[in-house]
Amino acid sequence: MVRIAPDAVPPVQPLLALGASVIWAQLLPAIGWLDADPWALLHGLILGVFGNAAAGAALQFGSAVLGFPRLFPTAGWVAVLVVFNAGLLMMLAGPALQWPEMRVIGAPWVVAALWALFTPLVIGLLRSSGPATVRAPLMIGFVGLGVAALLGGLRLLGETVPGGVVAHRTVGVALGLGGVVIGASQLLLPTLTGVVWRKALRLEWPFRRRPGLGLAWLLGGGMALAAVLLHSLSIRGTDAMLPALLIAAAVALVVPATALPITAFLHWWRLRQRVPRGRQVPGMDRLLPPRILGAWLALRVLALGTWAMAMHFPEAPSVRRWALGAESIAATALVIAFLFPAWRARRFRATAPSFESS
Repeated sequence: MVRIAPDAVPPVQPLLALGASVIWAQLLPAIGWLDADPWALLHGLILGVFGNAAAGAALQFGSAVLGFPRLFPTAGWVAVLVVFNAGLLMMLAGPALQWPEMRVIGAPWVVAALWALFTPLVIGLLRSSGPATVRAPLMIGFVGLGVAALLGGLRLLGETVPGGVVAHRTVGVALGLGGVVIGASQLLLPTLTGVVWRKALRLEWPFRRRPGLGLAWLLGGGMALAAVLLHSLSIRGTDAMLPALLIAAAVALVVPATALPITAFLHWWRLRQRVPRGRQVPGMDRLLPPRILGAWLALRVLALGTWAMAMHFPEAPSVRRWALGAESIAATALVIAFLFPAWRARRFRATAPSFESS
C-alpha cells in the first residue's frame, strides 16, 4: 500500500468521480434498451466509464504517490463533474429520445469540462517529482483524451477536422486510452496487487494479491492487443467496428475491476482518519472481499460473451436482448460491489464501541 500524505486530496472527491463512472456503467444498458447506435454505447464507455474513473483515480493517486498538491476545492470538483456528465448524457441519450439537437448542445459542455478536469491534472503531473515513466504516459493520455474530445466536438458541430474520424479515433485510442492505461498500470497495479513484472517475464503468475484484478487486466490487455492487430492487419471480411468494440470490451472489464479496489482503499482511508488511533480498522480485503470482486467479474465476462454472440448473430434480435439483459445484471452487480465497502465501513463504525467494550 502506498504511503498517504496527510494533506492529500479529500477522499470524497475521487469517490464522486468513481461513483459517476459506476453510474455510467448502469446507464449504458438503459441506453442500449432505447436502441441507441454503437456510437453512443462506445462513447458512453470511453467518456462516461473510463473518463470519470481515470480522473478520480489520477486525482487520488497522483496526490498520494506522485506528490502533487490538492488541485480542486470540493465545490469546484463537483461543478466540473456535473457539467461533464450532464453534457455527456445530453450528447448520448438525446438522439435515442428523439432529441437529436441535444447532441450538439451537450458536446461543448463535455469538451469544456474535460479540459477543466485534465488541465490541472497535467499541470500537477508536470510539477510532480514522481517517476517520469509514470508521469509522461499519464500526461500524454490526458492530453490525448482532451484533443480527441475537441476533434469529436468540432465534428458534431459540423466543422471540418483534419483527418476526420480517423484522426479522432487514433488520437483518442492510441494516445488517450493508451497513455492513461500505460501510466496507470505502472502506478496502480504495484499498489493494488503487489505485482512484480519480472516474474511475469519468467512466466510466473505475478498477481499474488487480488488475482481477480490481475485476471481482468490480463484479459483486457489481450483484447486490446487483438484490437491493435486487427486494425493493423486490415483482414478482409472483418467488421470495421470490431477493433473499437474490442477496446470497449477491455474498458468495460478493466476499469470497474480497478475502480472497486480503489473505492475500498478510499473507504479504508476515511476510516483511518475517523477512528481514534490505536483501534484496528478492517483492511481493504475485508471492506471488499475477493468473492465480491470475483462475482462481478464472472457476470462481466458472461455479459461480454453474450455481446459476442449478438455480434455473431446480428439478425437475431433475441440475442441482443439477452446481451442487454446480461449487461443489466452485470451493471447492477457493479453498483452493489461499489456500495459494499461503504456499507462495511459504516457497519464497523456503528459496532466499534460495543466491540471495544467486549
